[in-house]
Amino acid sequence: SGRNRLDLQTLEFTRYRHDPKDTHSLGEDLVRAIYEDASGTLWVGTPNGLDELDAQRQAFVHYTNDPHDPDTLSLDDISALYEDSSGILWIGTSVGGLNKLDKKTRRFIHFNNDPDDPASLGDNTIWALLEDSHGALWAGGSGATNSLDRLDRQAGTLTHYQNNPLDANSLPPLAVLAIYEDSAGVLWVGTYEGGLHSLNLQSTSPPDGKFTHYR
Repeated sequence: SGRNRLDLQTLEFTRYRHDPKDTHSLGEDLVRAIYEDASGTLWVGTPNGLDELDAQRQAFVHYTNDPHDPDTLSLDDISALYEDSSGILWIGTSVGGLNKLDKKTRRFIHFNNDPDDPASLGDNTIWALLEDSHGALWAGGSGATNSLDRLDRQAGTLTHYQNNPLDANSLPPLAVLAIYEDSAGVLWVGTYEGGLHSLNLQSTSPPDGKFTHYR
């Protein structure tokens, strides 16, 4: 049903809907992710690409996949949005992996799963994103191949946290839908029908993967 904006002073709604006759309208009425970045720009993720709201013109700028241009989105179906402390916008997709947008150049860099490369992204489905207090980026996957990835951007390395049937402290083989770090430096991971799980980020670097389960 599109996107609605509530003015908290007047309690009036402004509705943003897709209009096939208006190229500057919302790209799709189904909205899966909304994020306001540090500059106040609103980003909207839909199955039809990434939209940036020009607040002055009340118009949307659209970013979509162009198969002939490797600097565009890897996939139009957006599932998660997050801006890190350096101003980089990260975009998770349903089956197209993770995208990194440089907002100055408007170019996208892709991170995808390669079954032959254990150092690649663990899963091409991304449901949740978070930068922790140490500057590492966490990405929650579908659980089919991998549940959770930690990207150390300084070292350029990825650590995978996935289910190990022989380890009772590993994550369940289920989709990670929510990630949060509390004030004590504990990472909380919400899963699809698999309960809540916590990981101490202060123990080792990278964290040892010993999760506490809450079911």
